Amino acid sequence: MSQPDFTDVDVAALRRAGEVVDSKACQDALRRLLLRMPAPRAWELARQQVASRWTLFERHQPGVEWPLRFIEAAKNPGVREQLEWPDDDDFAGPGANNFIRAVEYLWGASRILNDDEKRVTALVDAIANAIMSERLEDWGARHPSQWRRWYQDMMEGGWRVENQRMQREMVLGPEGMKVGRAAWLALADDMERAVRHREGTAS
Repeated sequence: MSQPDFTDVDVAALRRAGEVVDSKACQDALRRLLLRMPAPRAWELARQQVASRWTLFERHQPGVEWPLRFIEAAKNPGVREQLEWPDDDDFAGPGANNFIRAVEYLWGASRILNDDEKRVTALVDAIANAIMSERLEDWGARHPSQWRRWYQDMMEGGWRVENQRMQREMVLGPEGMKVGRAAWLALADDMERAVRHREGTAS
């Protein structure tokens, strides 16, 4: 838990934004925090965020294991360079495609070697998509028939008013907001520990 005597402007900004689930403000604060960290530490924090949602993806896509290989291979340059991103990367399960985008951003970040700004932007996108995947998976698991109908309509190119209403409910309804708040605040706690550890190491 947070200590009352600890003040870090970026952690505080992340926590404030997380409380109201302001995803853009969360990402802005997270970007500043990751830029302050050594590249390997920033990448590992992002990898942990993505990997922690693997079971949510696997629940709806049993037997689809290649995303896990990309998560693990991203930290191994020899293995990483042997992989090619598959063409069949679209899945019907709730939150699955946000999770796939999170894996893709994480993998992409691992291949950006000499541009801190660009690499951290990819890491932030990976984490934001991982959190969104959890929010959508939670909603879709609670409302499977509605999710299937929404997904099918979207695959057929439909963007009806009902689809828009349902998407707002997934993300901005009380269920999605609760999951999002918990996820961003847990991340703020992780980032606080990382900042504390770095300051303790530096002192």
